Amino acid sequence: MEKDGVELVRRSSGGGTVYHDLGNTNFTFLSPLNDYNKNRNTAIVCRALETFGIRGGSTGRNDIVVDGLKVSGSAYRISGLKAFHHGTLLLHADLDALRGYLNVNKPTLKSKGVESIRMPVVNLRTYNDALNHDTVSEAIIEEFFNTYDEVGDVEDLDHEKLKQEPLLNETFQKLQDWKWRFGETPQFEHTLAQEFEWGKLEIGLHCEDGKIVRSRVDCTNPDAQRLLVTSLSQNLTGATYDEAGVSSALETTTNDLVTEKDSALDLITDIKRWLRASL
Repeated sequence: MEKDGVELVRRSSGGGTVYHDLGNTNFTFLSPLNDYNKNRNTAIVCRALETFGIRGGSTGRNDIVVDGLKVSGSAYRISGLKAFHHGTLLLHADLDALRGYLNVNKPTLKSKGVESIRMPVVNLRTYNDALNHDTVSEAIIEEFFNTYDEVGDVEDLDHEKLKQEPLLNETFQKLQDWKWRFGETPQFEHTLAQEFEWGKLEIGLHCEDGKIVRSRVDCTNPDAQRLLVTSLSQNLTGATYDEAGVSSALETTTNDLVTEKDSALDLITDIKRWLRASL
């Protein structure tokens, strides 16, 4: 993702991971808790789609499907006396990129977080190529007004407006912080394996709150096993689960091996290149 310039953002509503690009429109309904109604919100979006000749239906999870294919997923949060319901709308998203980033290798990555229910997806432009962000947004706003039989002013919120609203700006800054993005993640295990010319290496990482709390290193090459197991495992434990943390652990391991023969440094060079590309 970093190589492709795809930013990782964590949302406060939790739930499964979604992929966003300019072909995906997002909606949010904010309401007092005593008037919170997810079904009503979903119906507003479905009626907006009907104005384009698209008949969508709601699943039990308030996802929206067309012809059995998912076009929208939702997530929710209740905080005190307020609640919100937000969701996606696939207009003309890059579905190959979506599948590439969201389909993980399950045998190597196991999490205790809430898992998404996977469904095949489709872009709404498949059914009407007149859809775009502006036309869909206008249709949803119109259906919102019709539902509540009231018309309000539409306010555009951009980055300049954001800077002028202290609470919004504070939230924006929090969402960019490493501690929020990675430091409060659920426990997960990541197992990585690679075949090198000098043998097969397997590294297991157990992570909590964005840090590696336990690690194991196994290698089919006895010399590499002797050199790497203790040093690399110890240095990975306690490191942050990101490129900077793993790179620091690898540099420390390199320093531990400077008294060994050159072949040991060749091993760690191979491992550096592999791990930095894999995490």
